[in-house]
Amino acid sequence: FFTNLTKLNYEEMHDLLSKAQFGLAFYNPDYSNRFLGNNIKYLGRSSGKIATYLRSGLPVITSKIGLMANDIETYQLGKVLGSPAEIGGFLLEASSKKAYQHQCLEYFNTHLNFELYGEKLLRRFEED
Repeated sequence: FFTNLTKLNYEEMHDLLSKAQFGLAFYNPDYSNRFLGNNIKYLGRSSGKIATYLRSGLPVITSKIGLMANDIETYQLGKVLGSPAEIGGFLLEASSKKAYQHQCLEYFNTHLNFELYGEKLLRRFEED
């Protein structure tokens, strides 16, 4: 999203995203940079942008990149497109975000919520 606000807390971000219909998250690997090549190509569930959208119940429009694209299709969390040029056509045909909202919230709570992994992660640090 684009905003002139400098920093938002979670509640402000959630309020802002609740007014949107879809969240955009397009990724394009850049192999001239070692951090943006395969790191982007094999994008897993680490995308903070996508997680924030899903936490707010906002369906995602994304590119065909990595595990998240597969999950978005499998769990019906939005739409995976071949390129940003396809956004307009999709939006003309798309149903409202309400068709996706429940799946987005459910996916976040069962796959991405830190509470699912936080305690285990802390125990792992304590072991070392």
